[in-house]
Amino acid sequence: MNIPNLFTLIRIALIPVFCIFVFDGAREVTAKYHPDTLIIAGVIFVLAAFTDWFDGYFARKYDQVTNVGKLLDPLADKLLITAALIAMVEWEWIPGWSVVIILAREFLITGLRTLLVEAKAEVKGASFLGKAKTFTQIAAVILFLFDFADFGLIVYYIALILTIVSGLDYVWKSRKYLNFKENKS
Repeated sequence: MNIPNLFTLIRIALIPVFCIFVFDGAREVTAKYHPDTLIIAGVIFVLAAFTDWFDGYFARKYDQVTNVGKLLDPLADKLLITAALIAMVEWEWIPGWSVVIILAREFLITGLRTLLVEAKAEVKGASFLGKAKTFTQIAAVILFLFDFADFGLIVYYIALILTIVSGLDYVWKSRKYLNFKENKS
């Protein structure tokens, strides 16, 4: 196992630990405000988010990009963000419909990447818009977890817009590989 994949596995391992604290924090916030578990969840989330940066850095620097990493890295990102967004819906800090849009975009792009692989087409990596989307989603979650919810909500809606725009951009750039006609045998 190489260093980038190790960082990805650490991020995946941190997700259930994050969930324990973030959902316990949500329970405590609704009963009696006690932010300690949310602060711990925030620290875990920040650590997990940094593992994403480290795995990318080491993969590029030491040319250790692997197929396992290509699969696990975006999966780990999606699991971490999804866990945080579900908790934020539970706290009633963000509307559920917005999370549905974010998850729909992620499923759409994952499915599209699968189609591109099957078509033996170039699978597009994360564009600037995709990276900006991920950065603003992470920033919004961090702001909420560390009790800057008003500013976090603004950043969250920017992330939502970037989610939509980056998804449309990915579909547009992949349009020549999409064949909506049914194959007849």
